[in-house]
Amino acid sequence: MSHKMSRREERELALRGIFQLDFHDTAADRDVSIDKFLELAGQGDPEDEVTGESTGYARQIIDAVITHQEDIDGLIKKYLKQDWEFSRVPKSEKAILRLGAAELVYLNIPKEIAINEAVELAKTYAELESKGYINGILNQIAQNHVHGSED
Repeated sequence: MSHKMSRREERELALRGIFQLDFHDTAADRDVSIDKFLELAGQGDPEDEVTGESTGYARQIIDAVITHQEDIDGLIKKYLKQDWEFSRVPKSEKAILRLGAAELVYLNIPKEIAINEAVELAKTYAELESKGYINGILNQIAQNHVHGSED
């Protein structure tokens, strides 16, 4: 009997799906890949850190990123350091930023939760020093682009 994934596990699953987005040339290819990925996810593959039954939240995050990717990437680019090119951001960190931005702007996840979860993902999946700038960029997005956060 499998358990339902926790929100953190759903985010990990979503992160791994989002990570794959940059490797597909066409929307159709991407969609097939994501569907297959989610279908097989959590089924106990020994390589898989995330097990259990998805509640559908990972799919919600991935869909939000796909639907709004241009806008999300635009927000991330807006808050990158001036001398830093978006194309130079490592794929894992780009995926974490996309996930955090999608939760903040499109899924209405409270700022503290979305940013904290992104930083937690960064501890596992990104370079050690990237936690700070991931936190900073998502904070800027939360302050400037999330309704109800303008304080």
